[in-house]
Amino acid sequence: MEVTEDINLIINYIKNKNYFDSDKEVSSEDRKHILIKINKVLKNESYEEIFLNDEIYKQYNVEHIMPQSSLSSNIAYWKNNLENYYEEHKNEFENINQVHDKFIDQWGNLTLLNQKDNSKIGNKDFQQKKKTIQQSSFQINRFVIEKNDWKIEDIIERQKLFLEIFKNNF
Repeated sequence: MEVTEDINLIINYIKNKNYFDSDKEVSSEDRKHILIKINKVLKNESYEEIFLNDEIYKQYNVEHIMPQSSLSSNIAYWKNNLENYYEEHKNEFENINQVHDKFIDQWGNLTLLNQKDNSKIGNKDFQQKKKTIQQSSFQINRFVIEKNDWKIEDIIERQKLFLEIFKNNF
């Protein structure tokens, strides 16, 4: 995909806020492009420069802060966070799986890491993930690093932050 097509893709996402508010399918490459754009805005850098060197682009991976397999993993941390949110919002969800499904792919739960770090942190609890995320140079991770815990409310807050970045920059 060429740079101009990519920028138009992001602008279309911005115009259709449903990409931030719904469960619409977005490819992992599209997610990566959008997260790179957010990171570039936060660093006051040009978006186009990343595509001039495809090798650098390929090193980026999209990481789910709350893991995709939160419910099937043996990590009680993630399951407890989901259960707590469910207990407070039972009128909105039938079960804990619906909470997970709603928030797992939300923009606020996604971040950038290099390939090596992304594969290293997998389904670990937040404190273990945070140690690796702290070492990254991505500006997009500052919000995550400042947190002592990672809850659904943090995903929602970060999602709003991303939406503001898009509204103010495009």
